[in-house]
Amino acid sequence: MIRILALAALVACNPPRAEVRGLMAETPGCVLVCSEAGVPVDANLPDSPESSPDAAPDAALVAIDMAIPWPRTVITAGSATGPLQGADGVAYAPSGAIVTGYEQGNASAMAREIIAGVWVTEMTGVGSAIEAAGGGDIDGDGTEDVAYCGADRCHITFRGSPNVTVTIAATIGHGNAIQLALADLDGDRDLDLIVGARTLSATTGEFAAYANPGGAAARTSAWARAVIDIAGWPMSIIPLDVDHDGDIDLVTTDRAKLNATAATAAGYTSVWVRYGASWRERTVAGWVYHPISPPAGACPVGNPMCATKTPGDQMMATVGADGLTVYSCTSSGATTDSRIVIHRATDASWLTWTTTVLPPAPNVGHCQSVGELDPDGDGDLDLLITTWKANELPLSPADAPKWGVYWMRNDGGGAYTPGVVDVEGAKWDDFVTRGRCAISSEQLNPAGGAGVIGLCPPGASL
Repeated sequence: MIRILALAALVACNPPRAEVRGLMAETPGCVLVCSEAGVPVDANLPDSPESSPDAAPDAALVAIDMAIPWPRTVITAGSATGPLQGADGVAYAPSGAIVTGYEQGNASAMAREIIAGVWVTEMTGVGSAIEAAGGGDIDGDGTEDVAYCGADRCHITFRGSPNVTVTIAATIGHGNAIQLALADLDGDRDLDLIVGARTLSATTGEFAAYANPGGAAARTSAWARAVIDIAGWPMSIIPLDVDHDGDIDLVTTDRAKLNATAATAAGYTSVWVRYGASWRERTVAGWVYHPISPPAGACPVGNPMCATKTPGDQMMATVGADGLTVYSCTSSGATTDSRIVIHRATDASWLTWTTTVLPPAPNVGHCQSVGELDPDGDGDLDLLITTWKANELPLSPADAPKWGVYWMRNDGGGAYTPGVVDVEGAKWDDFVTRGRCAISSEQLNPAGGAGVIGLCPPGASL
């Protein structure tokens, strides 16, 4: 058993426009806390439940062998041919159904639990290289619909009477649409579509909103597009009323630099100004960008707690149950550059942050997604981590062990013990939680991917 200590990362202040300012302090064991304007406000936060989710265990642990993989529950089996190839991410619909995009299968699907433990999968649409899907009653007819996005297009399958699929954006024009979310951005009680598209070639990516025309018109009328911000390679879009003012803000991560021409045209001083984790505040005057992670370059190469791209190249994000913690992963060309990144807001304004960087469990490949889970039932905030190693198979023998899903048991005081959850997949994506269990998707191994999989510790079930 290996224990990993969560030493405080050496971080820089978040500057107003995320311009690179370099490292401002190096104090092992301490966290530099800065205001959004870059002014230090407190040099050493107490390690308490109010400021961090690492309190000592407060209840008897459920005995779980950290070395034994958890049993799998197949919700939707992957396939080497046909539409169920390459399950790429999972999302809950309001009913609890699981919605998934299938990148290699060029399709979307919804899995519903019809009785306890029995899941039925319905194909909900076809497209091109579908990488994101979401569910909700988009036209207000009482039936859950499915939105899905892929190579330059987003679609919605309306599942009421009649079933019909419409293309919301015939061409997005900014590379592949790879992330989406559904939320009421304009307060009219309809679900609008928020899309993240990645930079390709000479184009730049973007975060954009498509306004729902409302009711039955959602099926027949144009959805007006409004660009929220340019982007590099969006990895997360989380709708959340961050500032508690009654409207929806957006928590995002970005894993790539901006297109240089687009950055200059937007008046940005660097292609890295939107790199990493951030949130965008919705105001009457428009969207206001607020950085969460320190800027690229703030964590110097050679620091053992840093990856060469930490804390910039951030993958899929989750928001903690306390509403003050944002988790993400870094991932780059070398396994040694993968880290778990824990951002903690110092207060409810979300304008001042500390950053802690942890290595994942040893030899596991790139950290893809990280979030809270309590598999041992002790009431503490443990971490679940999904990883990936390659975009194609077969893997080299040296790479073969470096994949899987892992659990980081919270031992209190910033110490974590890594444990095995699953070691058979090659590319696990994001996950959702259900009680003591998690539901994720595996995209590559075996051929066509394992599909949508439930993972529960011994003694628990979906």
